[in-house]
Amino acid sequence: MSQAPGEHDIIQQRIDNLERGKDELPDILRQEVFVFAQAMEKELLENDHKGGWKKCDPQWLLSRMCDEMVELLDCFDVERTNAPDRIGPREAFLIAQDHLRAAAGILRKHTGTHNTRGLARALAPDEARHSRSTDGVLSEAADVANFAMILADVCSKRRP
Repeated sequence: MSQAPGEHDIIQQRIDNLERGKDELPDILRQEVFVFAQAMEKELLENDHKGGWKKCDPQWLLSRMCDEMVELLDCFDVERTNAPDRIGPREAFLIAQDHLRAAAGILRKHTGTHNTRGLARALAPDEARHSRSTDGVLSEAADVANFAMILADVCSKRRP
C-alpha cells in the first residue's frame, strides 16, 4: 500500500498519541470503535512493507483470517471440563481451532497458495504467544478484523 510522503509519520504519531492517551476521539465514533480502529491501523502499519492487498485472492484472505482467528483463540486460557460426557469451554476452543486450521489449509490448497507460514506459526507448539492480556486480545482481534475488512474491500472491487 503506497502512502503519500509523511503519511506514515502522521499515522504513527496518532498511534503514539493514542497509546499516551492524547489522541482525540472523533465525534462520530464511539470510544470503543475508535480504540479498535486505531488498533487495526497499527497492525496495518506494521505490515505496510508487504505491499498491500488489492491483488490478493479472496480465498487466500479467508485462509489468513482463519489463521488469525486461531491466534485470537490462543489468547484465552479456558479451563478443561472434567466431565467425560460433555464438552466444556476448553474443548470447544480446541475444536474451533482445529476446524479453523483445517479450513485455512483447504482454502490455501484450493487457491494453489503454498505459503503456509501463518498456519505453521499457528501450529508451532513452543512459539511465544501474545500475552493473555487485554493488549494481546486487542491485537489479535484487530488482525481478524483487518482480514475481514481487506476481504470486503477486495470483493467489493471485483463486483461488476
